[in-house]
Amino acid sequence: MSKSKLELALAKEFLEDAQEQLANAEDMLNEAQEELYNAEAKIQHWKANAEDMLNKAQEELYNAEAKIQHWKREIADQEEIERKEFERLNPRLFDIKVTQ
Repeated sequence: MSKSKLELALAKEFLEDAQEQLANAEDMLNEAQEELYNAEAKIQHWKANAEDMLNKAQEELYNAEAKIQHWKREIADQEEIERKEFERLNPRLFDIKVTQ
């Protein structure tokens, strides 16, 4: 085999190896892009879930605060009713407290 034919065969083999490596690199790139896409989709899903959980927690907190305020008003109203009832049942005791 002449030198030029040998060089041509080596160049052809080198080109085939390079094409195979390029194809492998493209496959790896495609796999990496798919993994990135899947990871981004998971992140968006987790973010949406976290936002939903936060919204639910904020709503529960708002409802709990509203209940606490309602209960405080009920307690204050009941205390006022009890105070008035006590004054009605014990007018002399109340008069003594006021005059002292």
